Amino acid sequence: MPLRQSYKFLTTFRRHSKENIDIIKYNREFMEIYTFLSVNK
Repeated sequence: MPLRQSYKFLTTFRRHSKENIDIIKYNREFMEIYTFLSVNK
């Protein structure tokens, strides 16, 4: 990957990292709830 492209990728990733972290956190909680419900079905 060219340097400019990787730099662009990093800046884009940094811009979205807060949202991504929130999404990951939300998904983890969702999966815990989902597995809990599945086990207790």
